[in-house]
Amino acid sequence: MTAKQLEIQRRYDLTSRIYESRYQEVQRRKYASVSAEIPSSNIILDLGCGTGMFFSELSNRAKLLVATDISIEMLRHANSRPQMALLFQSDASNLPLRCQSLDAVVSVTMLQNAPEPLKVISEIARVLKSGGVAAITSLRRKSSPDQILEWVRRADLRGVKVEEGVGGEDILCVARKSRTPP
Repeated sequence: MTAKQLEIQRRYDLTSRIYESRYQEVQRRKYASVSAEIPSSNIILDLGCGTGMFFSELSNRAKLLVATDISIEMLRHANSRPQMALLFQSDASNLPLRCQSLDAVVSVTMLQNAPEPLKVISEIARVLKSGGVAAITSLRRKSSPDQILEWVRRADLRGVKVEEGVGGEDILCVARKSRTPP
């Protein structure tokens, strides 16, 4: 891991106990916008899942919910949720998942923490099945809609929607992985 990733991991490990009390309200508003974009699917990945606040909604949409975070302490809190999710600790730019194994990926307010956001979006594209959907948000003060759309395009995804002000502070980008011709 890079020095930046280790610092982010340390910061989230330290704040995991107070994360929900501090961010629950704003994150719930973001989850409402993101969940409207994600169809019911076989397998959904919550990339940068934090304490698992989004699990309730996502588990209603997926036969299997997979979730990852860089912080082991955040994952410990997520593991206490009543909704079942397959949890693992991982760097978002190097996912230990098979190519084309997921129907949908959600990533809420995580992208701005990545040292190389294009690598993260490329990993999302790699693990998405043909026709899969990704809903990614990033803090508006850290990225622009054009920048996110450029990363999506360079990762061979097709941006289908960009919305500013999600939860009052994020940009939401919804992208699809093109279907491969028969």
